[in-house]
Amino acid sequence: MQITEPDYQKVLDDKIKEYGKKARINGFRPGKVPSHIIKKMYGKALKVEEINQLISSSLSNFIKEKQLPLLGEPMPLPIANDIDWDSQQSFVFEFEVGLAGSFEIKPEKVKAAKFDISIDSKVVEDTLNELKERFAENEYPEEVSEKDMVYGELKSKQSDYQTQGLLPLNKVVAKELASITGKKKDDVLNLSLKALFAEDESTKSMFTGINKEELSQHGDEFEFSISNISRKSAAKMDQKFFDHVFGPGVVDTEDAFLEKLKETIAENYLRETSQLLQQQIKKEITQSTNISLPDEFLKKWLINKNKGKVDEDALLKEYPKYIESLKWNLIRDQVAKKSGIIVNEQDVIERAKSIIESQFAQYGMLDQIRSQLDTFALNYLKKDDGANYSRIYDLIEDQRVLEKLEEEIDVKVKKITLDEFKKEIEKLNS
Repeated sequence: MQITEPDYQKVLDDKIKEYGKKARINGFRPGKVPSHIIKKMYGKALKVEEINQLISSSLSNFIKEKQLPLLGEPMPLPIANDIDWDSQQSFVFEFEVGLAGSFEIKPEKVKAAKFDISIDSKVVEDTLNELKERFAENEYPEEVSEKDMVYGELKSKQSDYQTQGLLPLNKVVAKELASITGKKKDDVLNLSLKALFAEDESTKSMFTGINKEELSQHGDEFEFSISNISRKSAAKMDQKFFDHVFGPGVVDTEDAFLEKLKETIAENYLRETSQLLQQQIKKEITQSTNISLPDEFLKKWLINKNKGKVDEDALLKEYPKYIESLKWNLIRDQVAKKSGIIVNEQDVIERAKSIIESQFAQYGMLDQIRSQLDTFALNYLKKDDGANYSRIYDLIEDQRVLEKLEEEIDVKVKKITLDEFKKEIEKLNS
C-alpha cells in the first residue's frame, strides 16, 4: 500500500488550521496562532495520525471491494528503513493477510442418525422418583434416623467455645452412627470428633465452625444438645405435587399426571435427540469439507493477538480446536449466504427474552419480572460490550443453518434405549 502527499496533505492542512483556531499559546491571542507555529509544534503528530487513519480506511475498503475471505486480521510487515516523519512525503506499507481457500460443501454425502428413545416404564419410574425427591417436604420426627438433618447446640468440653450446629450424619462413621439414631429432641450426646469423623478434618471444621488450624485448641470432646430433627419426605401423588410439577390445575388425577409425564419426557428427549443430531451434522460436515487454511499465518496472528495473555505453548496446543471452530464458521457463513438465512435484531432480542424467562421460571419468579422482560433482555445483550448479543446471534444462525443442512443429508432414524442414547452422547463428545 502506497500513500503519497496528495492523499493526506489537504486534510492535514485543514487539521492544522483547526488547531490554530483552538490553540492557546503564550504570546498569541486565542485563535491567532500562525499556521507555521502550529505545524512546527503539532504537525508531525497530526501527520502520523492522518496517515494511520488512511492506512486503516484504505485497507478496509480494499478488503470489502475485493470481497476477500479474510481470516484473522492483516499484520503489518516490518519496514526496511525507519520513517522520517518530518521530511518523508511518500510511504509504502505492506501487510500479511490470511485467506481461506475456496471450498465446496457436500451435505448429500454426509450420514447421521436421529435417535428415537424408548420411553419404557423404568424411565417413567426413575423420572417420577426424581420429581418426588425434588419436591420433597419436610417432616419433624420424634427420633433420629440415618438420613435426617439434626440441629442442636454444640459445646466444647475443653474450652468455653459453643455454637449452633448441624450434625452431618452422612459423614459419620458407621459404628458411631448407630449410637445416634433413635435419639430424640432435647437428648444430649457426648461426642468425640475423632470417633465421629476419623481423620476428616474438613467435616470436623464444618460441624464445629472452627478453622482446621484452631481445632486442637478446643479439644476432641464435645457435648451436643439436640434441638430439632428434620427429615425430607418424598412428595405424595396428590394435587399439590401435580401442581408443583405441571402448574396449577393442569392435571387433577394420578392417571392424567402419568400420561402428562410420559408426554413431557418424550418432548424433552425429542429436544435432546435433535440437539445430538445437529452436533453430529456439525461435526461430520466440518470434518468432510476440505478447506485450505493458512496455518502459519493463523498461528502467528493468534500468538501476536494473545501476547502476554496466554502461554504460547498452551495456545498452540488448542490450535486444532480453534481450526475446527473456524472451519465451521466458514461453512456456516457460506450456507447462510447461499440459502438466504438472515438473523435480525428482533430475533436476537426474542431469544434473549426466552432465555431470561426460563431462568426466572425455575425459581417461580416469572410473573414478577414479566413487565420488565424487555428491559432485562436489552441489558443482558449489552453486557460485556455486546458479547451476549454476538453469542446469541451465532446460536440462532447455527441452529438455522443446521436445520437447513438436515434437510439435505442422509438421516436415518434409529430406535434405542436411554442408556444407549447416553453412550452415543459420550461417544460424540469424546
